[in-house]
Amino acid sequence: MRKKILANLFFIIAIVLAIPFLTTCKKLEDFEGNNQQFELTNFQFEEVITLEIDNDLLNFQGIGNCISLPFGLTINYEAFIPTENPNPYTHLVYNVKPKSIQLELVNIPDCDFSMLEDVKVYIVKNGTTGTINDFVLQDPSNPSATHNAVKIGQHLNIPNGIGHTMDLDPNYNAVLDQFIYDGSFQTFMSLNFDKAFTASTAIIKATLVMDVTLINE
Repeated sequence: MRKKILANLFFIIAIVLAIPFLTTCKKLEDFEGNNQQFELTNFQFEEVITLEIDNDLLNFQGIGNCISLPFGLTINYEAFIPTENPNPYTHLVYNVKPKSIQLELVNIPDCDFSMLEDVKVYIVKNGTTGTINDFVLQDPSNPSATHNAVKIGQHLNIPNGIGHTMDLDPNYNAVLDQFIYDGSFQTFMSLNFDKAFTASTAIIKATLVMDVTLINE
């Protein structure tokens, strides 16, 4: 009887000693099972906006269509365009950056983007007014610092014969997260005309494609 009690006691002690080992193994398995390396998921989405430029605002003074302005003059035109991002899943992405920006001159078949000397495009927070010199621009070395605007692309020294579509040089350092998260913002376009157009309006469609990264947490 005593031997049986001792045997049972040794068996119980063995189980008690084994429990921490078994528990440790289980926790390690759980830890290793959850320690997955997630791959970053990148994709794109786009915004399409339309700018209508009233000929009367440019004071071309009867200059013929697609004719250079006299004395090498240029006329600057700037506009804020209300822009919305209606995507309900915006909060699931981050590191939003411009990938490509294409402009299309929609309604002037007998002239093209060579009527411009240069064009610059900015994303600007709602409520911001003025001109480029009034903006607080994003600091590329510290994108999280306070700012209300960021240049997303430009095309300088536009050549003759460029055509009715034109790709801008994107600013790959621009981070657009805060503007996209707001749901609505402004697109600011600055265009320098060195040729006239005679249509009542010039309609420019801009297509902005953005690279985004999915939050995998």
